[in-house]
Amino acid sequence: MIRNADWRFAALDLLLGHINSDTFPLSSTGALLRQQSKELHLGRGFFVLRGLRVDAYSREDNIIIYAGVSAYVGDVRGRQQDQRHTNGTSLVLSHIKDLSNTAEKGSIGAPSNTNDKQVFHTDSGDIVSLMCLHPAFRGGESKISSSWKVYNILAKERPDLIHTLSEDWVVDGQVSRILTDVKPLMISVSMTRLILTPSDHSSTTRRLLRQHPSASSYNTLADTSQAS
Repeated sequence: MIRNADWRFAALDLLLGHINSDTFPLSSTGALLRQQSKELHLGRGFFVLRGLRVDAYSREDNIIIYAGVSAYVGDVRGRQQDQRHTNGTSLVLSHIKDLSNTAEKGSIGAPSNTNDKQVFHTDSGDIVSLMCLHPAFRGGESKISSSWKVYNILAKERPDLIHTLSEDWVVDGQVSRILTDVKPLMISVSMTRLILTPSDHSSTTRRLLRQHPSASSYNTLADTSQAS
């Protein structure tokens, strides 16, 4: 089914930006993806799709399949807000890959391009999707949750914590690991996006959180993320 859709799009000889549910037709699989889209928007807030044989396709075909399958979940693709790419060249798709042995020393600004662990964080975007091309030899497990789902649970069961998380907290910088900012742990940046802002769990931050009179609210949020 997916292979046929891949061939169908390739035969159209269109640019990749034209990938959608019409140019990448999936009948029965498409209906299942639509159901999962409802689960994403109205249920737990995420889902995991398994079984795609990425080794059977070329890199370009995998990109086409990735975009084609995603079109049944969200039909509008956004660009990444990357200051290195301007004038309409910002990326729609980027690779999460260890570049620590090939990139110039000091040029990597985030753990997503290393083999280091990533702490709990919130990726910007109404819907964020990931496709695994090469599983890690060791480790690589991910824990995910929906920020909106977390918010709705808190609003229902502990509405007092919404106020606490909206107050200013001292948080660490992503790279320097020193205290660089004071901001709320929860920010609503639009009608459709909720950002949970802590970027690090270093010993300095944990010490400050223990000293903060509302530190228990942060722990509640972290436990919710880990359990999802």
